Amino acid sequence: MTRRSPRCCPAFRAYARRVTVRHLLTHTSELLDYEDLTDALERAGGPIYSADRQIQDHEVLKLLQQQPRLRFPPGTKWAYSNSGYVVLGLIVSKISGEPFAQFLSERIFKLLGMRDTLVYVHGQYSVSRRVFGVANA
Repeated sequence: MTRRSPRCCPAFRAYARRVTVRHLLTHTSELLDYEDLTDALERAGGPIYSADRQIQDHEVLKLLQQQPRLRFPPGTKWAYSNSGYVVLGLIVSKISGEPFAQFLSERIFKLLGMRDTLVYVHGQYSVSRRVFGVANA
């Protein structure tokens, strides 16, 4: 008997409720990438996100909940999605009952002796030599 991965997104519209944790982990969820969504928002006169005004997980979730469709049915194709990893972090937070940054710090970074590693939260930490992701031009 094959064990199915649980549905991960009950807050999403019906079309996206077929998405599983496995889909999120393997980039086969077909959730639209939030970076594409924020680019479209900026072009339409919406908020402009930057290193100083980073999009927050709850904002990503709201954007995803507003989407009328997935790119294609979950599990049928592979497409890299930052959105999937945001949703995974939200799932971890909900199940663990603690903020994702705290979960990672206590259950991964400290256990592995990663003293100089953290989840960056704007305004909460000062990180010298911080690296930012760069979009392909």
